[in-house]
Amino acid sequence: MKKLFKGLWFVYLMSFGVSSHAAYTANITSTILWIKIYNNDVIYFEVANQPTTQCVTKNFVIDPTKTSASQINRYYSMLLTAKSSKTQIAIGYDGTGVDCFNDRSVIYAIELLN
Repeated sequence: MKKLFKGLWFVYLMSFGVSSHAAYTANITSTILWIKIYNNDVIYFEVANQPTTQCVTKNFVIDPTKTSASQINRYYSMLLTAKSSKTQIAIGYDGTGVDCFNDRSVIYAIELLN
């Protein structure tokens, strides 16, 4: 039991030593202005009141290195639905601008709003 406790305590303490450079720190509600997919199958989009972050380019990206193919497909479907119906969406992203992919702000969540 003592070994188990020491092992769990070690894992708990080590979790504070691991720093994450990216985080879901902000939300924005808006409408989609445009959606683009380039040759590398990366999805980019911009919203009407695009926030300013430390990323170089002023739009969002779905990072394929951090998002599964099935999740990318769901996000894309939600973006197309929001664009075609002019429905507002809520987007979760890294507001600090630390998490950029291809110089754009990475998103973590999308929600279609009524």
